[in-house]
Amino acid sequence: MIVGGQELEVRYTDVDGRSARAFFLAVFGTLTAGPLWLLFLCLNQLRILAGVGSSSFDELQLVIDPASPLLVVWCGVVLLPVTLMFGWPAARLAAMSRRSARGDWWLRLSSDGFVVNDRTFRPRRYDWCEIDKFVLVNGVYVCFRFAPERRRRLVNSLWNVMAGLRDSDGTKTDGRVMGYWDCPFDEAVDLMNQWLTRYKAA
Repeated sequence: MIVGGQELEVRYTDVDGRSARAFFLAVFGTLTAGPLWLLFLCLNQLRILAGVGSSSFDELQLVIDPASPLLVVWCGVVLLPVTLMFGWPAARLAAMSRRSARGDWWLRLSSDGFVVNDRTFRPRRYDWCEIDKFVLVNGVYVCFRFAPERRRRLVNSLWNVMAGLRDSDGTKTDGRVMGYWDCPFDEAVDLMNQWLTRYKAA
């Protein structure tokens, strides 16, 4: 934990979550391998049917003696979303595991708001004026609710539907602060609410 002036930064590595991520990475990786191989066979067969070059893979085809190239195209159309459905979580988990092992995850609190760097892409940024309050859900999740005047984004609407995390009064939360805190989770909620109270009206 790094404190400097009106800024506090918490750096952490996801030690407790590595086993779970390794398990799901293996599951999604296995589920991706089959459709990905079939998609490769499909594309390879389309290359052969189009007469584009030759290679050592010419014997590898998805459909034996297809009645029409459209049959091969149809197979590719079906396989592509299946491959993406399993491949995207696998790629995301791999990237997250790599970043966690390097200690690249952090939470930064400042007088303007807070930034959570826990994703594959750019950090999530929130201003204090956007937040109504922080709550503890299920004893282990530090979550937050947006202020009533704050317009919900599509990603937050999807979060409400998929995560379904509710606070003690049954209200759905709008997001979760990822982190492996060096204090109990209820104290982490108090910390976030202290910063919110201190700087929201500023």
